[in-house]
Amino acid sequence: MKYWTSPLHHFDYSFNEVASVFYDRYPNSFAKHVISEDVIERKISENIIYTKKLIVKKGASFLKSVPKWMSTMTSIQIVPTVEESIYDRRNNTLVTYTRNVAHTNLFHMDEKNVYTPSGSSKTALSRNLFVSINYPRFSSLIERVLVISFRNTIKKTLSGIQEKLEERYGIPFEIAHPSASTSVTEKATLFTDNSQATWKVLSLVSLASLLHCAYSAAQHRSYLRLTEQEFTQLPLDIVIQTFVSLVVLIFSTTFLAGDFQTIRADKEVVRKTWDTIGNCPSFYTFDHRSKCLRSSLKNRRPPDPESVKTAFLYCADLVKKRDYENYLSLMLMPKEKQPRILANLALNAEVSIIRQKIKRNSGVTGIYQLQFWKDALNTLYGDSKGPVPRQPVVTALHAFGEPSDLDLLQKLVAARQETLGDRPFESVKKLEENGKNVHGTLIQLVGSALGKTDNPQAFLEAAESMGAAVGVITLLRATIPLLKEGVVLIPSDLMQIHNLSGDKIFNNKNPESFKALVKDLVDVADSDLQKSRKEISEIPVFLRKGLLSNFEGQSDSTRKKWVRALWEPMTSMEISKDCVAVGDINGDNEYKLVVVDFAGEQCRLKLLKGLTVVNDSFLTEVPAGMVVFVSDPGHSPCVAVAIGSSLLVYRNMKPYYRYNLPQNELHPSEVELWKSAIQRSITVKELFHGLQQLKSEISIGKMSFHSQHFLTLGEEDTIIEALGQIISNAGEKINISNLIITCITTMKKVESTKTETDVIVVGTELGSIFWIDSQAYSILNHFQINGIPDKIFAYGQYELESRLFICTRESDVIVLKKNTQGDFSTTVITMKSPVVSIAGNKNHIVLATRNNFLVFCTFKGKKQAEIQLPEPVIDMETFFYEPKQYSGLLVAFKQHVSIYIDQFVVDTLKVDFDIEWIKFGRFGREDAVLIIGTSAGGIGVHIFRRTALLTAQASEVGPPAAQHHKLTIPKKSKAFIDQSLRERENPQRMHATYQRDLYMLRLHITKAFAELTGTNSGLVPTKDSEKMDINVDVNGFGPCFRVNIRIVVAGEMVNHQRWIAFSCDKTLYFIDKNLIPIPKLINNVEFTFTNGIRCLSPEKGIQGEIKVFILSENRRAPLWTTSFEMPLSEQSIV
Repeated sequence: MKYWTSPLHHFDYSFNEVASVFYDRYPNSFAKHVISEDVIERKISENIIYTKKLIVKKGASFLKSVPKWMSTMTSIQIVPTVEESIYDRRNNTLVTYTRNVAHTNLFHMDEKNVYTPSGSSKTALSRNLFVSINYPRFSSLIERVLVISFRNTIKKTLSGIQEKLEERYGIPFEIAHPSASTSVTEKATLFTDNSQATWKVLSLVSLASLLHCAYSAAQHRSYLRLTEQEFTQLPLDIVIQTFVSLVVLIFSTTFLAGDFQTIRADKEVVRKTWDTIGNCPSFYTFDHRSKCLRSSLKNRRPPDPESVKTAFLYCADLVKKRDYENYLSLMLMPKEKQPRILANLALNAEVSIIRQKIKRNSGVTGIYQLQFWKDALNTLYGDSKGPVPRQPVVTALHAFGEPSDLDLLQKLVAARQETLGDRPFESVKKLEENGKNVHGTLIQLVGSALGKTDNPQAFLEAAESMGAAVGVITLLRATIPLLKEGVVLIPSDLMQIHNLSGDKIFNNKNPESFKALVKDLVDVADSDLQKSRKEISEIPVFLRKGLLSNFEGQSDSTRKKWVRALWEPMTSMEISKDCVAVGDINGDNEYKLVVVDFAGEQCRLKLLKGLTVVNDSFLTEVPAGMVVFVSDPGHSPCVAVAIGSSLLVYRNMKPYYRYNLPQNELHPSEVELWKSAIQRSITVKELFHGLQQLKSEISIGKMSFHSQHFLTLGEEDTIIEALGQIISNAGEKINISNLIITCITTMKKVESTKTETDVIVVGTELGSIFWIDSQAYSILNHFQINGIPDKIFAYGQYELESRLFICTRESDVIVLKKNTQGDFSTTVITMKSPVVSIAGNKNHIVLATRNNFLVFCTFKGKKQAEIQLPEPVIDMETFFYEPKQYSGLLVAFKQHVSIYIDQFVVDTLKVDFDIEWIKFGRFGREDAVLIIGTSAGGIGVHIFRRTALLTAQASEVGPPAAQHHKLTIPKKSKAFIDQSLRERENPQRMHATYQRDLYMLRLHITKAFAELTGTNSGLVPTKDSEKMDINVDVNGFGPCFRVNIRIVVAGEMVNHQRWIAFSCDKTLYFIDKNLIPIPKLINNVEFTFTNGIRCLSPEKGIQGEIKVFILSENRRAPLWTTSFEMPLSEQSIV
């Protein structure tokens, strides 16, 4: 990094004139590189005017001066910058700060300008520039080139301001009528500028003359050796020529080098780092007279609430980034104790990163920075009387800390100082002492915030032992990253015992010795950990929380099958299982999570690396599903988002292609009506009546969704008004559609490898199944099923034999088989209850139903077994661990996930939050990763242990233990013998009786089914997102009937507005309310809605059809649809 200060520049205008022109200096003839200037923020407070501008400039010329082989900055075309100016009218100062807000990963350029009055008619300008380049090898060289180039561009900036000043206020008198001395100076300057070429020629000639003198001297010496003469001195002409040439060269070079620079006080700090310049701890602790005069500073006022809030947020963000384990444990602490603990953790994090900010072996700078924290602590809690530094962590300690923590805080800072300089520990004992002083002290600080105890010695010993263990383990975790920086901190005594060095460890020259060294350190950490655990029984319960971040309890860790790698309880995202996918999106062999965030007014497509959002883009509508698929082998996978009747394809998370499914054939009359309405050939009222007539001719379900929407609005005036509005906004064309995607999945085309091309399979609202080629984006095949698909599970390869298991909203599962010839065959699996999730492994297809059953089926569609579950299933995923060939099923319940292998539970993972969805597979660079999403918006990542064994419970697999008990069978009684004789003597009559009873049972079942069908009462399946049980009853003899609709919610509902809509033939019936709003639904509470229907012509004896819809504001298609036939109406008596 470079820090540069320019000489003072004076404008021959007053300060007020320069300040007024400053805010209007663009555009000018010298600033053609400025593209735009926008004011973002402006505040006026008493005598201060604060302005914040966004100035967009073309790629600066000084950036292009850097060679391409040295930096990637030469490709920068546009550089957005932020300029902040502070104008103080009272003190007559104008201070500006300018920085780049783009390309910050490549470089940082911060510029500070200060305008101050210089006398009554002049204004002084001082400029400071800070440059930092993120290029490891040539950063210093690039920074120097940038500073030199920037210094040359200052003339244009000053000329632009001068031009604006002359336009507004004219040329000053001093410039228009210069004095004699000024004229002489300017002439001399002009002479100097015009004679640059002359001085260059003189310098070149004098340099050539010096070279000629050297050549002549060499020839003279050669001549003397040939003539065997003794050398005494050079000829006089060579001496004179050498002296004259040297004088001329020095004189001409002086003119070419430019003007002499003023002697600057910052000459010694130009090459120092910004941290060294910015930190001046001596000014905080200098014993000056102000300390004696300002003794009242000891009773200082607390910081203002706004500063405290800002400091708290800064500390929370710092601890979350630098000390995530302690951040998680902080969430479990009492709320009233959290601010104090957070302030102490933030101090530890702030002090720990000092080593990373300074260069190796430059411990003096780190000592200065640590001295700042020591002085700040003494100022807060000690005897120092100086002012409190304005630093967020210091502010948090001032607001939440306690003076009793002073000794522990100073001990923590002193322990951090011992590791400066990156010197290895002398022995293992020194390493343990450092862990006690750092991590042990931090645990004691947490304990002091939680409260006091009668036996503090037990907690002190537990904290020190735990700190020593954490210090050893932390060193082991950091060994390899530190070795890449050339740093070795492993104790020297262990290195000598195992004959190791930093080079041998980094190059893996002696792996067995390194393993032995690691084992020794692990044994030391385990010994310290066991010492800490022995003291747990004597520590009060409320103090045990202080060991949360480092203490896992006394359970055997080898029995755990999962390792929690990442956990974020609050991501502020609403995620649905249908819109979650994992894939190698960037082609770097690192699998990332792709989700759709439904929080907010507009959905957003987000890419997460780990649990950090690295890409974010808006979606125009609510998607129905999302998949990651391989389009071109050898390239990174793409993301397909199903919205309406389209597939939005993203490559590298950038919009790549939009594929629209071919629409089902619409009735020509409907197409012609809409086309005529758009072209204004018919009126809106004629369009309405035409659609009404078409509705009576064909079913409304075969019409477009536009027509269905408008025909179910209610009153005729409302429909006509809505139609007029949509036609006026449509312009010259409107796309009417009767196709909406409901579910989406993928299958491999030929081979089952991960890099093979995928085929996209989608299901639509009208029962159409499409196979889409992911390379040409064309329809490979199409099939129509009897039902509305809700979920699809694919098995096999498209060009070979494949099967689709399609769960419909009618509670059926359709097995669609495609053979190698392209022929289709279907098998229907009838379910007792709607399917909430489907998954499969090598042996079975498993269906989870709403009535808490797991149904195991073969791939041919034959049921094999059913398991009754104690609680509802939330989600399911296929479980396959290749190294040990574990093949099973992951079943997610409310607060735990179970692994099923061959219909038996072999392991259970418990979580503390309600589960919303799960995803299993590769994530990051790890296989067998389980991603869990919670209903509160949290995301957790769990990795299956490589050493985990799922055969430990193999003894539980098989028949239950009750089958091994010997049953006590009674002896044959007389009644048993008589019954056996009757069966032998009358088999035909008994069979006839059985057949009669069987037929009577079937008759009763058929009658009951017919009765239920006539009244439309019973359970109606809906989508998973709308778990409702709906019953519809029709009461009355006519001509007035009453329809009762009862709704019971079976789960948590999304907070959307819903309506009940009715549709009928208006020539036969009149409906009191065409639209009934549904209030907010509560779980397991029955809601009843009533509507009246009157038959207009009961004397005709005609039975008509009534349709009932449930609509939602976030869906174009109805959530639920049913129709029933009205009973015959009796004639009115009155």
